[in-house]
Amino acid sequence: MGMLAALSLVSGAASQSPRVWAWNAPRGSAALDPRFIELVNPYVTPSSTPEQTADWICDRIRDRRLVEGQVAIVMLNWGRNTLVGNTADACMSPLAPPGLVTPWTGNGRPQMSAWMDAFIARYASRQQSGGIPSPSRWHLDCELRMPALCYLPQLEHCWGTDPTQMFAALRQDARWSTEPLLLNPGGIPTTLTLSQAWSAAGAPACDPSLPRDHPVNRGWSRWWDGMTREAVDGALEATFYSKVRAAWPGTRCSEFAQTLRLDGGAEPDGGLREYVDFEWWDRGWMRSTWTGRGDLQSPALYLFGTTFVDPGLDFWSENVRLHRANIDACLHSYGGVDPSTVTPWLTMPGVALPYGTDGSSRAVTDDEFLRMVALLRGRGIDEFMVWPGGTEDQWEATVRGVRAAWDVSLVDASVVRGTAGESPVPALRRADRRSLSVDTSGEPGVELRATFATPASGSGILAGRGWIAIEGTRMMAAGSVAVAARVVDGGEWRSLATFELARSLPGEQWIGPFPMDGLVAANGRVELRVTANVSLSLDLLQLVRDPVIGLPPGSPDLNGDGRIAGADLGILLGDWGKQGGPSDIDRNGTVGGGDLGVLLGAWAP
Repeated sequence: MGMLAALSLVSGAASQSPRVWAWNAPRGSAALDPRFIELVNPYVTPSSTPEQTADWICDRIRDRRLVEGQVAIVMLNWGRNTLVGNTADACMSPLAPPGLVTPWTGNGRPQMSAWMDAFIARYASRQQSGGIPSPSRWHLDCELRMPALCYLPQLEHCWGTDPTQMFAALRQDARWSTEPLLLNPGGIPTTLTLSQAWSAAGAPACDPSLPRDHPVNRGWSRWWDGMTREAVDGALEATFYSKVRAAWPGTRCSEFAQTLRLDGGAEPDGGLREYVDFEWWDRGWMRSTWTGRGDLQSPALYLFGTTFVDPGLDFWSENVRLHRANIDACLHSYGGVDPSTVTPWLTMPGVALPYGTDGSSRAVTDDEFLRMVALLRGRGIDEFMVWPGGTEDQWEATVRGVRAAWDVSLVDASVVRGTAGESPVPALRRADRRSLSVDTSGEPGVELRATFATPASGSGILAGRGWIAIEGTRMMAAGSVAVAARVVDGGEWRSLATFELARSLPGEQWIGPFPMDGLVAANGRVELRVTANVSLSLDLLQLVRDPVIGLPPGSPDLNGDGRIAGADLGILLGDWGKQGGPSDIDRNGTVGGGDLGVLLGAWAP
């Protein structure tokens, strides 16, 4: 079988989920995968006319030959220095520096409302004259969050002024008690002046002589974060979301990391449904709540800094724990939402982001990205956005992560030992808190078996690697859990992991990677077994499989992606000095200079 045919075989096993909206044009096999669609992302400045912007968008849609359901538009910078930051809305207080940005938008709203009316009219005209399809997704990335935008090295001051000093200046402005903000507490739209909003929150203390993370100011800072986001979101609702919905009723809207709905309620693990913003990664205490008005919630699942994680635990596992908390806050606040309305932003693998206050940066690895998308799949989230684009190696890693998570599905499950009160498959397929409870009922422990459908084996397709996620939503009695997979030919069970229940759940137990050799039937089926010496209450049992395309021994394509590139070089260098194995390309018994020469001589990215 040729390489392209093998790629097609692996890809052909995929369902059409998820929809991956790409910031830049996908490359490599991602460009051939219908699940990956490039966003249309115009940059809007105060001098951009609505007609020019609409024409630019429609031209891109036409040139890319996008059809209904494929048009997702990200407005970059929309409303900055006009809706929010308008000079007419600047703070008028002797304590304020010139042009201090405020949450007041009384002058900016009419301006941007008129801009949007003209934009919609032009887009509609292009639809009628040129058959341009309607947009299905509208995302804003205008970063109008006044307490945020605190990147290295300017960690203390946002928009050039410390937020506590901003607040002190706003209290001296006449609009403190006269101009209403468009707020949405608890999902109930209302108008409150800044004075009323502060009083309604219990007038949390704000001492501008102290740092914002001083214990005296922390309650205020959390309120300020949520209030300002809600005020900006209310302005976006009036000038953007409501107009887009009226023009294209089938569309959905969001703003980057802002249109979230968080009620602050208690979680099964003892936490709260709050948001940990990646922009606050240097403030481990900073979590906040607010209620946005967009149709989509778009949490930013980026790299967190060192102050948010326990230094004694695995760094990425702690990041995933925080991301899971953010996603669950979006999914389960206010009685829960359809997971199709949650559209996270993800950083592509290999993109370095700051994570230390010393200016150090770190990239998400290929396997860490795979774990992230598996987290989304396990929660039923069927679309997300990847930023910013990159090399073909980075795109291939993105594709592999998506395929590993979405090309596997739970098709059957049964309780072999113990008693279950519900059907196992729907309870285990998605982490929606419909837990499968398996009671020992006098038996010596419990046993659960599950069968997964994965890409079928065939010429050129190797078993690859696997991972397993097991998750619960409440603490269970202390005990041991063992996970095994059935060997295809012999029928015996191969042990994959054993862990102590009370220390691992609620939350996620992530097992792997482990070799799938001998565990995948010809039709792609894989059977798992979970046993425990106590009763279980599980919310998710998920298999993730990353098959690889096999090549003859001696091939320098060490990762089987059809190219000889940086990923293969990394594997070879990681195996340097080892005896034999796939990296021993020249088959002289040791991985060394001869193998490096063959790989570089065949370099073909």
